[in-house]
Amino acid sequence: MRRSQSGVRLNVSPALVLLLLAAAALAVLAWMHGHMGPGGMKGLMPEAMRRSPTVPVFATLRSAGAVAALLPSPSGPQGQPLHRRPAGQAMTYVSASRDGRLVLATASAEDSIYAFAFDGRSLEPLRTVEVGQTPKGVKVAPDGSTALVANEGSGSVSLIDLTQWTVVAEIPVGEVPHNVVFSPDGSTAYVTVQGADKVAVLDLAKGEVVAEIPVGKGPHNLDITPDGRWLFVANKDNDELAVINVEARRVVKTLPLSRGHHGVDVSPDGARVYVSGIGGEVVTVVDVQALEIIGQVEVGPGPHGLRTSPDGRRLYVAVSGRNEIVVVDTQTLEVEEHVPAEGFPFWLAVPGNP
Repeated sequence: MRRSQSGVRLNVSPALVLLLLAAAALAVLAWMHGHMGPGGMKGLMPEAMRRSPTVPVFATLRSAGAVAALLPSPSGPQGQPLHRRPAGQAMTYVSASRDGRLVLATASAEDSIYAFAFDGRSLEPLRTVEVGQTPKGVKVAPDGSTALVANEGSGSVSLIDLTQWTVVAEIPVGEVPHNVVFSPDGSTAYVTVQGADKVAVLDLAKGEVVAEIPVGKGPHNLDITPDGRWLFVANKDNDELAVINVEARRVVKTLPLSRGHHGVDVSPDGARVYVSGIGGEVVTVVDVQALEIIGQVEVGPGPHGLRTSPDGRRLYVAVSGRNEIVVVDTQTLEVEEHVPAEGFPFWLAVPGNP
């Protein structure tokens, strides 16, 4: 019971108070539903918050000799600048473990890789490991125990034991190997051999090349579907994407690309392939089921490294010509965000998308 301003005593039960509060809440929800539109709740969220990365994005900054991390932040990418760590000369490729705690990057001018620990906020240097001559592509194995490095200058692939931080094998593969990818189970690796226009197939238990797959001119970067069925290889010298049937070990189709060199990323769900071309300004989008091009995204001059977020909603692209990382909405195929990344952003890695 309480007294009104006129002095009249009012009887208000707790149950009535709760009923009134519930009615008010329902009215607010009804108003929100009528004003949000097709975007749902996110229609009321600030644009930057909607575009916030959900995982860290690691990048090599080639001319700056650094490795960087774009950190997840509720304020969005523009509100969260890149966290940078100085590294070596000519930092080119980068790879991360599935949990994102380990980051490896190649220093092509130093014949070594740099290893960093990531604690969710910053990159902390661990050590460097000497590998072959002019290392380029690097990849952490699915189980995180080993890594492979393609050495252009020595025509080999280095197998690194990450528990001991030692090179345990140096596997000859041919002239100018550029990049490497593991099969989903980690038993096999595929290496682009630019100087011989082929992909070398490595049996990692044997530590040797067990097959070679002829492709187009200058095979550069590559990626594999999560089921291990399809391998996509970008050929930089004739600007085409070679589609390899892994079981048959042969090219079954080629698709035209923008001008290379190219980056290749298969989305974590295996539904799409995204291919950049550093000589152009677009990312080409391929439907894996149809094996057809379904669109292009204008991202700016010099796109190279690119990776899809684990949930498949965003595509991150290193646009070297503008010194930025752009964020693409994979549903609309439109650029949402431009993140400054001075120092020639070259390659990207995302935990959960090896």
